[in-house]
Order: sequence, then structure tokens, then C-alpha cells
Amino acid sequence: MTMSATKRNEPHGNVTTTPTRLGKVIRDALERLDRQQSWLARHVEVPDTRVSEWIRGAREPSSTHLVAMAKVLGVPLAKLAAALGGRNRDGTRRT
Repeated sequence: MTMSATKRNEPHGNVTTTPTRLGKVIRDALERLDRQQSWLARHVEVPDTRVSEWIRGAREPSSTHLVAMAKVLGVPLAKLAAALGGRNRDGTRRT
């Protein structure tokens, strides 16, 4: 996880994450459907934690999972792919 995706809550030492662009698309779609991350995980056939990792940018979905998410969430695949683009697997920006 990159430091740009985290904020430190100094009094308690907690770390909260800000969703990536892909994470925002996923969260917006889940909210629109009034569903939770666990629902998406079941329909895409991944562990619940995997969806959280995608939202935080800790991990990228495979192309198979991206296609499944597009269908389940009713979001164009191009929108998910565009939100995913722009970063290497290690979190650094593509040049």
C-alpha cells in the first residue's frame, strides 16, 4: 500500500485507507445496489478480504474477476478497466 492511500490518525495510531479510483467505482456501485462487499465477493467467487484489497489498492483484480465484477455490478467493463489503469502492480505510477 502506498502512503498516498493512507492517513494516520495520530492519537490512536490507527491507519485508515482512502479507496483507489477502482475502489471508488466499486463502492459507488455497491451503494447504488444497496449491497455490501461480502455480497460482491460471493458473486465474484473470492474471499471477502479480496474485495477490500481491491478497494484499497492493495491488490488488483485479475481480468477474469474484472469481467465478473462488471457483470455483477452493472458497470461497463471499460469503466472498471479505466479506473484500474495508471498503476504498476507495486503501486507506483506508470510513466
